[in-house]
Amino acid sequence: MLGNQSPRIASSRYKLLFDLTILVLAHLLMFPLFLPLWTGIPILIWLEDRGPVFYRQQRAGKNGRIFSILKFRTMVIDAESKGPAWTTEADPRVTRVGRLLRRTALDELPEVINIWRREMSFVGPRALGVQEQQSLEQVIPGFENRLQILPGLTGLAQVYNP
Repeated sequence: MLGNQSPRIASSRYKLLFDLTILVLAHLLMFPLFLPLWTGIPILIWLEDRGPVFYRQQRAGKNGRIFSILKFRTMVIDAESKGPAWTTEADPRVTRVGRLLRRTALDELPEVINIWRREMSFVGPRALGVQEQQSLEQVIPGFENRLQILPGLTGLAQVYNP
């Protein structure tokens, strides 16, 4: 424990230090790779259908605070107009570029912006859509407790259930 701080506050500071260290080191060491990714992916998405490059979705964050998650768009424009749905293997709403991005998980690259903004961490419970979070809270006792920490880019569910 750091000084007279509670274990939760000390843990939160270590997590912040961990996240910022990983972000800075990754961007410095991988700059030659990040530069073409951050420029090439948006160009490919835009060229495919001249639509928006990014996709935003409201997610439930720490202490139930709602934030907008940022991803590269992998579906056709207005894919959610048919209502939210789970994506299937051969989902016709997924674009050609989107299939590649999803297979390599590069569609999630913009989420580092959410980490910089301290809306997310690298490791933590997956940030769920607001309605999905609320639905699961109704059927799983204590499910809201997962929101006591920052949601993560990855977590146990992604490690054990790819």
